[in-house]
Amino acid sequence: MTIIEIRERVRFHLDRVASPRWGNTRLSYGIQVATDDFVQDRYDNIKNAQKKYAFETVERLRAEIRTIVLALPLIPVLDVLTLPADYRYDVGLSVVIAGITKNSRPGSISETLGSFSNSHTRPNDDYPIHNEIGNTIVVNHGQFNAFTAAILYYIRQHLIPYISEPRSSGTPLTTVTTHYVETGSIVYDTATYNAGDYFTTTAITVFTGAGTVSEIQSVELPNTSHEEIAKRTATILSGNVHNFEKFGVKEKEVEGN
Repeated sequence: MTIIEIRERVRFHLDRVASPRWGNTRLSYGIQVATDDFVQDRYDNIKNAQKKYAFETVERLRAEIRTIVLALPLIPVLDVLTLPADYRYDVGLSVVIAGITKNSRPGSISETLGSFSNSHTRPNDDYPIHNEIGNTIVVNHGQFNAFTAAILYYIRQHLIPYISEPRSSGTPLTTVTTHYVETGSIVYDTATYNAGDYFTTTAITVFTGAGTVSEIQSVELPNTSHEEIAKRTATILSGNVHNFEKFGVKEKEVEGN
């Protein structure tokens, strides 16, 4: 779904007619929070998967956020890897130590420090442990200079979904962004667009006509996640206006997914 289609699903779940209370700004806020909650929920489920979930379930969870899971080759400097600017969560680290590829296990600082005093738990070339410190990952292992390469599997920061309030002609448009015609018809760069049409701006920032236009950024997650995000959004917005009965119903629907 596009974010416009998600907006209509949210309105359906709210079971409300359009009103100033449910303008694009408020709906965008709900979609943003719901999308972030969805990613956090899936990450927590993957992180705890070994204890709670079967393999098929874990793969489904990974598939639901696959569009923002990346694999990045990295070269260490003195056992330290620099995290990418769009990094959010670590979901796996493959390292090459003494020419052999193996998986590194994440650990807390206190756990790692404590393990050095025990020969059975101390990190070594066969069982490395990594710690996230600031914008880096430090890999603890055995031989000095034996760690030569890595692949970081991580969840990146997703673009923030939004729908701007409708703009009429005379209001400048943002360049190189997607726009949606909310009402009427407009002319942009010699092309005519009617209500329900999408177009992407170039360097031109003006349009003419009696219609209104909203700038949009759609949800980056796969389509399989969009219905749940719409339900989560309705839950959030219902709670914010103290509609507790509807809040409870939507909460149960979300939990049932």
